[in-house]
Amino acid sequence: MLAKIPSLILVIIQLVSFGFIVFTGPLIPSNFILVFLLFLGISTGLWAFWEIRKSKFSPLPEVKRGSRLITSGPYQVIRHPMYSSLLIIGLALVTNYISLSRLLALTILAVVLLIKINREEKSLLRYFKNYPSYQKRTYKLIPFIY
Repeated sequence: MLAKIPSLILVIIQLVSFGFIVFTGPLIPSNFILVFLLFLGISTGLWAFWEIRKSKFSPLPEVKRGSRLITSGPYQVIRHPMYSSLLIIGLALVTNYISLSRLLALTILAVVLLIKINREEKSLLRYFKNYPSYQKRTYKLIPFIY
């Protein structure tokens, strides 16, 4: 059932859930560790965006014609660093100001990103012959874990 959700709907749910997290609590955590996590998430996302500018970037999980596989920068270690950054930022903000609704939004965000990752990986496998070897030497979302 989840596999049949249109990609544009997934992007909208992603934006709404992340926006809810950002706009329903403090933007700067009160704990140093959470500030570090927030900085890590933001810097990872910016670095990933800087690297992916070389390709045809799209928030949709399908590969656009003319795209090229990016394997530099954070993509040397993680295949989906932009998604990682959203989860790190979300985790830092929700942990700083916990509420049931924010936890639910973070859970929805994580589920949507996992669906998008699976969809994107299938598309990348079809489009790039060297993607299986890239998968073997990198982590999907979390370095050294997953």
